[in-house]
Amino acid sequence: SGEGEEKTEGETTDNLAIPVILPEFPAGKLLDAMDRAAEEIPGGVGSVEGKALVTLLEPLRSCAKRHATGREAFARDVVLDLIQRFLDVEEQFMPPKVAAAGVSSGSHGTSTKGGGAGGGGEGKREGGGG
Repeated sequence: SGEGEEKTEGETTDNLAIPVILPEFPAGKLLDAMDRAAEEIPGGVGSVEGKALVTLLEPLRSCAKRHATGREAFARDVVLDLIQRFLDVEEQFMPPKVAAAGVSSGSHGTSTKGGGAGGGGEGKREGGGG
């Protein structure tokens, strides 16, 4: 019996899994609502208030756009992004000859050269601190 597993007679932890059906993220409705809100501002999107709203809603708009293609596509994009970041960091630890030979991450439809997260500020795995 593993840690944290309490079983009663005739009960297994395998039977405790409850399927959860989550509704789709309403990305389209959310994007439409944000567009309507921006259009209804007195003075329009070009006004100070309009620019402030657009700036304020940008993170939410970005999230909604990423979810607009569905849950599976969003999950695939997240995994591909994580793999790309991992490979970008690993390139930093490759000997120069191997990195120059083209044994790099390749292209998965995204380019992180110059703008990806994962290169610059990570600490090296050498030394005692971590």
